[in-house]
Amino acid sequence: MEIANDGTVWFTQGGANFYPDNAELLNTSRVISFDPATDQISCYNLPVDNAAVYGVLVDEARGMVWYAEGRATVGNSIGGFRPDSTISDCLFDPYAGDNAVQICSDGLVDSCHLRFELPSPGSPAHLELDAEGNIWFTESMGNRIGRLMPETGEI
Repeated sequence: MEIANDGTVWFTQGGANFYPDNAELLNTSRVISFDPATDQISCYNLPVDNAAVYGVLVDEARGMVWYAEGRATVGNSIGGFRPDSTISDCLFDPYAGDNAVQICSDGLVDSCHLRFELPSPGSPAHLELDAEGNIWFTESMGNRIGRLMPETGEI
């Protein structure tokens, strides 16, 4: 959980496959915000299902929210989006059709998610921002810590 300077509370909602015997049953990963001043809840669905989103980080300098996809077989990435230009959809149904959330293909643009896949399966979690704007993370299943430089994509 992370609390932004404006008091908005950010947290993640699962998304791991809780039904290992049936890969057809999707479990949507998403980042959720709650604004206690207005009682408004916003839901930002991830571009992949069953990704087990674990960590969230508010990067106010860039206007970004970053998250860790911890499932090694589907996620294993650090992703981020701009909440001011990304559609909130708390009623998303993964069985109703294609996921409208897109991965940015040419750098960060509005209404898509920037995604950095890790070079080895390590299940990233716990995110922290340093003074230079680098994102540090743990790899809970890889017994490592890592650093992502968002401007270059270097991990």
